[in-house]
Amino acid sequence: MPAADRRVRPGFFSDFPGDIGIRSCAVIFELLKMAGVPHDWGMSEPVAPTVMVLLCVAVGLLMWLLALLFGVSRRLWRMEKRMAEASVREEAELAAQTLPDSSVGGAFETFLNEDSTRRYLPKSEKFAAYRRWRQENGLNWSNS
Repeated sequence: MPAADRRVRPGFFSDFPGDIGIRSCAVIFELLKMAGVPHDWGMSEPVAPTVMVLLCVAVGLLMWLLALLFGVSRRLWRMEKRMAEASVREEAELAAQTLPDSSVGGAFETFLNEDSTRRYLPKSEKFAAYRRWRQENGLNWSNS
């Protein structure tokens, strides 16, 4: 069989998405020859091109999977970056909030400073008034 008849027609591999092309197959073929693999691999003439096509398809699929893996890792990296930025932003917002409980004397000290007579109330009345004050100012966990 003449050498021209054994060639794959140009554009044969370009019909498939994610293909590696004829030049890549030729490079693979040359690498196999350099590795010492005989040209015909001990197979009949019709089988050798079929094996070469299957080898090229396998390499093309591996390259496609590698590109897919890099795409997924890039998306994952972007998602992690966005999440990190969001958590930094949330931490900054929480730090910027000033609550009466976070001041030096706390909410109870604020309650006592609003009216100086509250300091002289009996303990039970003082804490009952403090509970009402917290309810009025919305500082209770359950505003019920």
